[in-house]
Amino acid sequence: MKISSVLALVVVATLVSAAQCWEQHNMPNGTWTYFAWLCNASWVPSAEIGSMEKLDNYTHGSIITTAPRGVPSEGRTFKVWVSSFKYSSPYPVVLRCYEGTGVPRYDWQFKQQVTLYASQYTWGDSAWVKAGCPTVMNAGQNSTNPPQVYIDINWAGSISGAGGKAFFEQGGPEISKRTPPILSHIFPLLRVRAKRKW
Repeated sequence: MKISSVLALVVVATLVSAAQCWEQHNMPNGTWTYFAWLCNASWVPSAEIGSMEKLDNYTHGSIITTAPRGVPSEGRTFKVWVSSFKYSSPYPVVLRCYEGTGVPRYDWQFKQQVTLYASQYTWGDSAWVKAGCPTVMNAGQNSTNPPQVYIDINWAGSISGAGGKAFFEQGGPEISKRTPPILSHIFPLLRVRAKRKW
């Protein structure tokens, strides 16, 4: 089988299996990093190809994550939820963090809210991280319909001191722009400059 055929198959499989931007994304347990395109939507594709279905309310994209071993929030589960996003410079996204309580279904308790502009991220001494929430970054924006924001989670940023700084400062002040795995091989030179959000 030709490499181009395999690549096309991987791309299709990735797109089919991936959650939509307005849906809930589940970060695998035990992992430290995760990224997803998130959005708010009032219209979503229906089962019938080519048509759109109006929702009663906006659907908000979110990421569910359980803090891995070695961070202050170890074992606790959080939801990073897009409250709003505007595709216009400086591309503000308002994120809310909720902590899950109760078993087996979570009751979500509000912990913190933050507004991040393009390339900004929360830090270990921010109110967001002090509330137990994972370090998050507004890592990219897309003018699709609905507009999408690329949210990058990294639990290493919640560790105080040099360990937490390593996520954003390893190898210098720039970090590679995280792209979906298949695209990271195609566009390895994309870079963004991270900006600290207090």
